Amino acid sequence: MPEDILSSRRGFLVWSGTACAGLFLSGCSRSKDEGSRDAGHSRKAVLSEDILCEHGVLQRSILIMEASVRRLDAHMGLPPEALPGAVEIIQTYLEDFHQRKEEEEIFPYFEKAGKFNELIAVLRNQHQAGRRMTEIIQNLAASAIRDSEKRRKLDIAVNRFAYMYRVHTSREDTVLFPALYQVVGPREYEKIAEDCRKRQQQLLGENAFARVIEKTLKIEELLSIQDLETSTPDF
Repeated sequence: MPEDILSSRRGFLVWSGTACAGLFLSGCSRSKDEGSRDAGHSRKAVLSEDILCEHGVLQRSILIMEASVRRLDAHMGLPPEALPGAVEIIQTYLEDFHQRKEEEEIFPYFEKAGKFNELIAVLRNQHQAGRRMTEIIQNLAASAIRDSEKRRKLDIAVNRFAYMYRVHTSREDTVLFPALYQVVGPREYEKIAEDCRKRQQQLLGENAFARVIEKTLKIEELLSIQDLETSTPDF
């Protein structure tokens, strides 16, 4: 890790985002003759880590929305770009890329194998519900600053969105995705990783994850929630 990057907090966070994306890309670009057991485990870890990184973006976007609502409820100043910025990240990076990737590249393997069909049906339905809720949040964001009734509706929408996706990602991370490698086998798993890499490149371009993290951090700084230490309870 370069020392000059570590010299600033922003530089480190951007570097870590780039590193996360780089791990995924390097894992997908391994040659097929790397058939050793270690190489297989490496590819398995890389795809899993990529999914976890994307879920991390979702959770940070939810934290931004929750912090924005708290500011509105406390009649504090809310930067006008905070809520719309979080919604844009969710719609562009998570709904249009991450969720479509799950729906088109990953879920069908489980459905074809007859595994976790009920769970996947719920996950698909929640993706649709989440898209409707982000539209509601987006529509309420500007008017909620001045209108108490709109603010109440925004509170409800953000709370429901946050709860649903915390439950949603916890099931994916602990039930569904740990089983993917066993369901599809090493060759198909590598194909999924490669297809996901191509999808990200075509839809979002180079360094997509690093750019999303940079944008997320800027919004967090507007709300003064960028410092992890501020979330530690003071007993």
